[in-house]
Amino acid sequence: MNPILQEWLAEIIKQGRYADAIKFNKHILLANPLGDATAQANILSEQEEYDRSIEILDEALEGCDGTVASDEILDAKASLAFACARSGKHKRALKEYGDCYQEMPGVDSIAYAYASCLAVSGNLNRASSIFSKEIDIACGNGENTNTRILNISLAGQPNLTPHGGQGSVDFIDLPAGNGGMVYLVGCDANYLSLFGAHLATAISKYGDQVIELHFHIIGTRRQKKIQKVIQNISQIYNNTTYSFGVLPSTISSKTSQKSYYSVCRYFALRAIRDRIDIPILVADIDQIPLKNPMDILNDYPIKDIALLYDNQSTANIFSLHSATVSLFTASESSKKFIEQLVAYITTMIRRGDEYMLWHLDQAALAMVALAGDSVDCVRLPSNIVAANVVNFTREELRADGYIFWSITASVNPSADRLNDIALTQKKRPATLNKVSGEKSL
Repeated sequence: MNPILQEWLAEIIKQGRYADAIKFNKHILLANPLGDATAQANILSEQEEYDRSIEILDEALEGCDGTVASDEILDAKASLAFACARSGKHKRALKEYGDCYQEMPGVDSIAYAYASCLAVSGNLNRASSIFSKEIDIACGNGENTNTRILNISLAGQPNLTPHGGQGSVDFIDLPAGNGGMVYLVGCDANYLSLFGAHLATAISKYGDQVIELHFHIIGTRRQKKIQKVIQNISQIYNNTTYSFGVLPSTISSKTSQKSYYSVCRYFALRAIRDRIDIPILVADIDQIPLKNPMDILNDYPIKDIALLYDNQSTANIFSLHSATVSLFTASESSKKFIEQLVAYITTMIRRGDEYMLWHLDQAALAMVALAGDSVDCVRLPSNIVAANVVNFTREELRADGYIFWSITASVNPSADRLNDIALTQKKRPATLNKVSGEKSL
């Protein structure tokens, strides 16, 4: 399609003029109708108009004759499979990706998407055989991960990992277990300083002190400074405890270190679970609750565990279960899940830096959840976490059904510090503090 006309098509779709877009596609430049339909469907998918995308592709593929090149047909089918997966039509997405994989087994994106659909549908062995090809997958942050860290057979092994080693936890202060929930976050000293007080402030709004806030901190070099920060946090919220973990000496690269920071909290999760029997909510430190986290227990029938679930990510298993929020009860099945989760992560750490990749935390959650045959897993809707949201009040976000607000997913990433995240003033845009260089809301 002529680039100028394609730009115009994209513009009218952005305006929501879908009838005009369909008319344009049918009557302008029909020399390549399937290619034009695929281009239009892709634009619609970008606008999350997946049903419209499917409708256009179905009609275009039905009208194909023997003169259409096979690669154009496969491109259209791949776009169709993507739209089906994103719209929640999982059985059809599996079929469409399967057809594409038969024709294009060497295309990594197709292989990964097909294997993801297979795994979610329960065909674990077939999925594992494709994941084992070690496919590189691009992450949204410009980094890559790899399917070598997706190992369903490992997740289902019954052997448990002994305490100590990579997962050692040194408790300075231990949750008492006499509240209604432990709210567990993992971080380094920098993130503790940036977000710890804001998280404590948010939790203190609920006043009854039934939530035990626990920080698991990696690194001991600045222990006195950390204890000072914790002391300040405790003045905001008295029911605060903390523990330390040590970065294994075998981890050297920055990517591996960041990956370890994302999974270290699960070692603290197991250590706490061994000592007390109340629900434990594991969350990111750089997000704040917009309402009482205890409400999750009241709003959802959680028997064993609850994981965030993205219904649009069945073709992207690294994003199927976000690690940003998860909840574990004191049931025996929940304890077994935690043991398997820690065993999985520990095995990856022992295999070295090439297994310490982005989304290891979410890979471990997905694999253990798929392999577990006895755990009752409640799927929390992913839209309980507000992201890419700045200019709204806490009350507006709560009214929209959000339970948490992700700070770093909502604030310009060029600003690495925050001054105020109270969300108390309506429609006040983010500004830059000229003195400190810190971003405030």
